[in-house]
Amino acid sequence: MMALSVMPAAEPATNGRVGTGAGAGTIEGALVLAYRNNPQLNAQRSATRATDENVPTALAGYRPRVTGTSSLTEQYLDNLTKTGTTPGGAAVYNQSQGAAAVSSFGLTTTQTLFNGFQTANRTRQAEGQVSSAREVLRTTEQKSLAESNYVTAQAQYQQVIGVPAPARLAPAAPVDRLSPRTLDGAIARGRTEHPLITTAMYNVDIAVQQVKVAEGALYPTLSAVGSVQKTYGSASALTVLETLSASLGAQLSVPIYQGGAEYSTIRQAKETLGQRRLDLDTARDQVQSTVTQAWGQLEAAKAQINATQAQVTAAEVALNGVREEARVGQRTTLDVLNAQQDLVNARVALVTAQRDRVVASYTVLAATGALSAQVLALKIEVYDPVTHYQQVRDVWGGVRTPDGR
Repeated sequence: MMALSVMPAAEPATNGRVGTGAGAGTIEGALVLAYRNNPQLNAQRSATRATDENVPTALAGYRPRVTGTSSLTEQYLDNLTKTGTTPGGAAVYNQSQGAAAVSSFGLTTTQTLFNGFQTANRTRQAEGQVSSAREVLRTTEQKSLAESNYVTAQAQYQQVIGVPAPARLAPAAPVDRLSPRTLDGAIARGRTEHPLITTAMYNVDIAVQQVKVAEGALYPTLSAVGSVQKTYGSASALTVLETLSASLGAQLSVPIYQGGAEYSTIRQAKETLGQRRLDLDTARDQVQSTVTQAWGQLEAAKAQINATQAQVTAAEVALNGVREEARVGQRTTLDVLNAQQDLVNARVALVTAQRDRVVASYTVLAATGALSAQVLALKIEVYDPVTHYQQVRDVWGGVRTPDGR
């Protein structure tokens, strides 16, 4: 789900509880609206659905290909044939002239029986692409970090959430309870659950299948071919009225040498596989670094709250002292106003520290890959990319999408 900066309320939260309202003024309400309305998130969902179609495209290699043909030809024939000789040895000729309309209708069916396992490998590759796209979608759900500046935050709030920022925001509570209790636990969780890592893992699988697909070009291809054709008239003889022909056979193609392009493709696929494995190592290091940094920010935010609380207490004591001294004439009104301003500044610093504490807790959750609607238990129907995949995986035809477009 999306990590959002929380603009501080006028006073510190005293009970540490999140507002219970469902509107955009609460952190839960804002997250629900962002999950539903954010255009970047919805665009990635569309991209994931488009990637789903790679699977039925690959599965098409298992299915027969049927082609229908028809033709209509106006033919004029003038044939002169030798039919024999007379008793005296003279040749006898026969001439036939006329126009004929020749129409032909045919149906050809081709079923691939073996193509070097390319269809199977393309299908597994497409399924890996689907899984990778789902993890990219999870990555998109993890990002949306608003800025603390008030004016910028208002504009970005509307961009991320999809509705204008409310006049007043309810205080939010940290979500530490949803994260591991130790840094080592957070790192371990991030290395196994973060979508950047799982995406890289699926990309390795995709690259493995691409190597196998490329190697399949070196295998022979076996196909069954059947055809039936009905022809009315003839383009060669006026006496032929109808012709029906049908055939069923097998065709074996063995690649011997095709200029070396297939070998280059295999080598290229293997280099890409090596790159994807290095990308996986990079993703693991990146997630570990991000988790460690976020954890440090959270610990610093906790310490800052303690410091600012002490600052508020000191400012309150100082203000009471200045007021007593002013009451007996030892301090001026300006001294009292300055002490009041110091207290206000301390309280603002405390509210800011509390806000940083909340944001840091969401940042840790996102860094471990667990910032989702399910983990946060948001009151919204969770988008399930598997639904669309199951709707289109085994469809043999049709151009309409499952939503009717």
